[in-house]
Amino acid sequence: MGLPRRPARAAARAGLSGAPPSGAVADVDRLRADFERLARVECATRSPLSAAICRAVARDSATLALAMRAPSAQRRPTLLLAAIHDLLLAGAEHPLAAHVPTVAGGRTPSGRAGELALDFCAAHRRQLAAILSTRGTQTNEVNRVAALLPALAVATPPGAPLRLVELGASAGLNLLADRYEVRYDQAGGASFAVHGPRTPHHPPVVCSCAVRGTLPRDMPMPAIASRIGVDLAPIDVRDPQAVRWLLACTWPDEPDRITRLRAAIAVARVHPPTVVQGDGPRLLAELVGPDGGQHPVIWHSWVLAYGTPSEQRLLATAIDEIGRRRDVTWIYLEQHSETPGLPTPVVAAHDPADSALVAVTYRRGARTVQRLADAHPHARHMRWLASRQGEAQDLADR
Repeated sequence: MGLPRRPARAAARAGLSGAPPSGAVADVDRLRADFERLARVECATRSPLSAAICRAVARDSATLALAMRAPSAQRRPTLLLAAIHDLLLAGAEHPLAAHVPTVAGGRTPSGRAGELALDFCAAHRRQLAAILSTRGTQTNEVNRVAALLPALAVATPPGAPLRLVELGASAGLNLLADRYEVRYDQAGGASFAVHGPRTPHHPPVVCSCAVRGTLPRDMPMPAIASRIGVDLAPIDVRDPQAVRWLLACTWPDEPDRITRLRAAIAVARVHPPTVVQGDGPRLLAELVGPDGGQHPVIWHSWVLAYGTPSEQRLLATAIDEIGRRRDVTWIYLEQHSETPGLPTPVVAAHDPADSALVAVTYRRGARTVQRLADAHPHARHMRWLASRQGEAQDLADR
């Protein structure tokens, strides 16, 4: 089972001709539609640069064929965008660089970014193909902490010391949730913030979320007694090239995300979280550890979308097995449409672009599933639903 964050398979490496590696026209059409959708839905208001590149790629068969070099689990527009960004961060010279805020260096852009991106891809085809066939997206989105904290507040035993276990942890930045400041803006102007201890001599890591619904105003920072993450390809924040890839996976014209990510990396270098390399589901019992007075919380966000439904069900079964033996909490933020193997409750009305924030609690052998919120994939906004009833099911009857 290739979770979390399945890396590209070496066998996916193919030649550099313009034809798709499998020759599957339907797959190319699907990828083209993904580029068009990303430009129209996600990038339109947040990342004009990424939108321009996606629109251009969707019209260009040669660049689409290049994007097809990625293995199927990673064949997404975001991987090509990251590969382009990575080469530019590494110092690749091209007129496109003047359009990219992270590398522009004060240069005045000229020409159209989309057309320049196609030229960049043609000029650096071999390097990009190598990245696409050997890398996976590593969106260690720190702002997802804004969804993690209220989920911990309502789904874990009050005051219990927690053992936080993150699947698909990447650099483990979200394991440091209790060291960040999180600001919540609620309807009607009722705003508040929670924050933990700041790291001296480093800028604060500030997350923010616009909320519909009512969050618990007395929400404390969680008492995280221990923390560990697992990833098939963990990022070492002391490795400049690995950090460059982490930055490359962030859209360059979203300065708030870039600033927050760099600040979180600085904190992680002072307080390094433990992230082990391996397959999360297979290591799960070991990661959770023995019952030593800490309540285990298994957490992941936008990881299971990279797995198959059978792999998703395998993880759910592994957590169920732990829940039969001891109390545990499972919290995830995942796209419902891409994770049919997870026990996400269906709600009557929701924005299909949002992800489901779900808490699965195991108490004395009984499992309760609750959809706490519908949230933007990066937790920019959230519709809080926690007042609704969850669905309880005794594991003995399953």
